[in-house]
Amino acid sequence: MKTKTLPPALLIALLPLLIAPLTGTAQSIPTAHQILQRVQQHLPPKTLQLSGKLYRKAPNGYNKVSLPLTATLRLGNPTPTAQYQVDNQTLTLTWSNGTPHYHFSNPALQPHHEIAQSGMNWNDLSLAFLWWPNARLLGETTKINRHAWLIEIPVPNSTERLHLWIEKEMAMLLEAQWLDAHDDTQRTLRIKRIRKIDDLWIAKQLEIIHHTTGERSVLYLHDIHQP
Repeated sequence: MKTKTLPPALLIALLPLLIAPLTGTAQSIPTAHQILQRVQQHLPPKTLQLSGKLYRKAPNGYNKVSLPLTATLRLGNPTPTAQYQVDNQTLTLTWSNGTPHYHFSNPALQPHHEIAQSGMNWNDLSLAFLWWPNARLLGETTKINRHAWLIEIPVPNSTERLHLWIEKEMAMLLEAQWLDAHDDTQRTLRIKRIRKIDDLWIAKQLEIIHHTTGERSVLYLHDIHQP
């Protein structure tokens, strides 16, 4: 196993993604749905167990919040599942015909709710935006010196929009930005460190920058293994 610090490149957060070929030509440009579907389809089939910490950091680096986190991913099962526990809150995700279903230990919780004052919500943690509807392809661009597709998705029940940069050749998420109704960037998600397990590159550290406050939500995984 190797640990590598980016130039940011991904497999994100608690749903690590297999780097898989994805190309488009002038004669055959994929739709946004097709691009996201390819990312979804290359989730690692082997069971993974993850443990780490979720932090909320002040602009000066001070840890305002520090929460233990564990996750078990069984994405190769006939019914794929992913379970996350942060402090004393638990989310179990299952997929049926490509549609995610959310089951919280506290029935009052919703995917868009913040996780224990961490600045990160359950949608962020589980990369739920990969399954959001009404995505559209804005075009081809570059991000971190890589050729990328730029996809826009309306955030459900919100006036915000989400921009995703997907690396063209390897179908990996490079960055995500949440924009408000005035096109001001509210949050930016970036992958900071990745780790190789077998043939998979797994996100070991990711952060969300809160542009209005200068704070950061940081997810750091200190252990990733196959049981």
